[in-house]
Amino acid sequence: MPDLQLAPERSGSPIKAIIIAVIVLTLVALAVYFFNPRKTADLTVTHTELFTPKVQTTSLFPSSGIKVISPDNSGGEVSTYVVATLKLDNKLRLPIYFVGVEATADLATGEHIAATVLGSLSDVSNVQLAFPALHPLLPHPLMDEDEAAPGQTLQGQVILLFPNMTPEQWKAKRAANLTLNLAHQNPLHVPIP
Repeated sequence: MPDLQLAPERSGSPIKAIIIAVIVLTLVALAVYFFNPRKTADLTVTHTELFTPKVQTTSLFPSSGIKVISPDNSGGEVSTYVVATLKLDNKLRLPIYFVGVEATADLATGEHIAATVLGSLSDVSNVQLAFPALHPLLPHPLMDEDEAAPGQTLQGQVILLFPNMTPEQWKAKRAANLTLNLAHQNPLHVPIP
C-alpha cells in the first residue's frame, strides 16, 4: 500500500506567483493614479471692483493715539480697496478650509505693495459701516475659516486694501497676485486682473 501524502506537490518555480503579484500591484497603482485628482482646486478671480474713498484721519484725543476716519471729499488720504470676486472649484472629496489671503501689486514705478486683507467678520463689518457704498460690492464676503464643500464651487469676495494707492496706479500696475492659503493643502496662487 502506498504511503498517504497530504501535501501538494512542489512546483518548480515561484515565478507564476510573482507575476500575479506584480500585475495586481500595477492595477492598484493605476486605479489610485486615475481616480484621485491631480489638483486640489482651481482658483480664479472672476472680476474686480475698485472702491476709492478719500478719508481724513483726525485724532480724537491726541494723548490717546486713537484716530477717527471720516469722509473727506476735498483731498485727504487716498487708498484703494479692491474687491476681488474669487471662484474656487474644489476637486477633492474632502472640504477645503481657507486660512488666509495675501495679495501684492507691482506698480509701474517698480514699487512693490502688499495689501491689507480684511478677512474677519468684524473687519468687513467695520469697513461697511464706515463706507456704506462698499456694501453692494460684497454680496458674499469670504472670511477666514470658510469652507469649500467637497466637489463643489464656492464663490465670494475678498477685500484688499492697498494703502496710498490711487485708482490710476492700480490700472497702470505691472502685475498683481493673490495667494489663498488653505488648511492642510498647498496655497493657491492666481493673478489679479
